[in-house]
Amino acid sequence: MKFFYYLLLFINFHCFAQKNDHVYFSAALTKIKQNDLAGAVSDLSNAIDINPLMFEAYVNRANLYEKLRDYGSAIKDLDKAIEIDSSQHKLFLIRGVYKYKLRKYELSISDFTKSIELEPTYVKAYYNRANAKKFLKDYERSI
Repeated sequence: MKFFYYLLLFINFHCFAQKNDHVYFSAALTKIKQNDLAGAVSDLSNAIDINPLMFEAYVNRANLYEKLRDYGSAIKDLDKAIEIDSSQHKLFLIRGVYKYKLRKYELSISDFTKSIELEPTYVKAYYNRANAKKFLKDYERSI
């Protein structure tokens, strides 16, 4: 009986000692409000380490990377978010914008086109795709 008591005590202590993904996610949101972007990235990374399928953590960390002008890391996080849920047309638009900022126009056009396929009435995707085509001097198809 004493063994089970100590086992239960150990399990309870272990559970309280571990932070879960939502604790780190909440801490990251607080740090964002305090403009502690590096701290927020760290907390979101911890949340992702605990729960590699935490869609919101990837999207928020991608936004932070964009603010830090680390577009490559932002794109990688959006790749993962899209892998988790590929039905979100805005993710393709945002990833396309980041690729556009890196002057990867062909790749950005592909993302804008996917955004349009998922949501044909999304004007921002058409606008961004036209701008990317303009940089490629594809004037006829940019209209």
